[in-house]
Amino acid sequence: MKETVPQYNKLNFVSSVLVRVVQELSLAHSLEDITTVVRAAARALVHADGATFVLRDGEQCHYVDEDAITGLWKGMKFPLNSCISGWCMLHKEQLTIEDIYKDDRIPHDAYRPTFVKSLAMTPIRKNKPIGSIGTYWGKSYVPSEEELEALQALADATSIAINNVNTINELHEHTENLEKINRQLNRYTWIVSHDLKEPLRGLSLNLSLLESDLLDQGKISKKDLTYNYIERMHSSISTSEQLISDILTIAKIEHYQNSFTSVSLQKIVSDTLNLFNDTIFKMSCKVEYENLPSVHADPVLLSRVFQNIISNSLKFQKDELHPEIKISASLNGSNWVVSIQDKGIGITSDYHEKVFDFFTHIHNRRDFPGSGVGLSICKKIIEDFGGKIWIESPPGKGCIVSFTLPRDVDEKF
Repeated sequence: MKETVPQYNKLNFVSSVLVRVVQELSLAHSLEDITTVVRAAARALVHADGATFVLRDGEQCHYVDEDAITGLWKGMKFPLNSCISGWCMLHKEQLTIEDIYKDDRIPHDAYRPTFVKSLAMTPIRKNKPIGSIGTYWGKSYVPSEEELEALQALADATSIAINNVNTINELHEHTENLEKINRQLNRYTWIVSHDLKEPLRGLSLNLSLLESDLLDQGKISKKDLTYNYIERMHSSISTSEQLISDILTIAKIEHYQNSFTSVSLQKIVSDTLNLFNDTIFKMSCKVEYENLPSVHADPVLLSRVFQNIISNSLKFQKDELHPEIKISASLNGSNWVVSIQDKGIGITSDYHEKVFDFFTHIHNRRDFPGSGVGLSICKKIIEDFGGKIWIESPPGKGCIVSFTLPRDVDEKF
């Protein structure tokens, strides 16, 4: 019984150290974090006088870090075939040496200035070692089977931690490359959009001058086919300019840094409707909205969402009816569900999801001109807010575009 208790206490100590080490290694974000944890844990697990963290560097052993009573070989590199840590990696096995001066695998001259008398080497990653953990004693010592198993468990956890850090570094590098490419694409998009708009402006101006001259000289009238062709060209130019503007808008949104704050939907809707005052007046459109809440969002992008949806509500209307638009919000858990309802021509169920794809047209462009990116932009913005957007269109009752937005963080629940 007297022998059992110390053995139990020892196993309990080893287990607690390994549990703590695994937790710390799971949080490591760099090789330095890993070496700091491993060097101390290796020494503590087997009550060693020193421990080293060694990584394979091509055909050399790099003693990256150490924790010892006196200095060993931190920062130094040795050939794999003349170093005991190299032997451990090349042979893919753990080893112990009770007396280093009786083993020909040891470079005795390198060890004479040190305190080392006994050692154990444990490979990091058994099938294809990438390093090793060295533990050293200043007296003759042979680690127990349990101690060797603990060291191997530490080495296995170290291997996983190194893989995780390498993956994190690769992801960071990949993300940085993507961000660089995005910046280049955004700049390229802006330049191309600007360069494309200039010749279109020139073409539109010259076409207008030609049209004016022909009308003034009586060579054409507004009833002639030639005049109709000119008007179609104006329409095509206008559509091209709008398409370029929308492409530039998409690029800007991708690059835009959201600035989330408390936003009054009541004010956003009011300001947006002011932009459409002339159209609303000419169409005798009835717009209803009241008591809209505050939400947590970016005001600039949220305004864009309402502009696009209200624009569609005004555009896709039945000629024989005065348009009606109703904007409302209802609470659903921690989100507000905002709905913009109209009594227009509606959207068949087959297109309820497709309309959110870029450059999607479900109606004749001559009757309803546009680039087909408005709802795509809305979807991008709302999803960046952490919400979702969808369409309902009961037959003969127009269209309802709904989306979710987070409640205002300052709102009292």
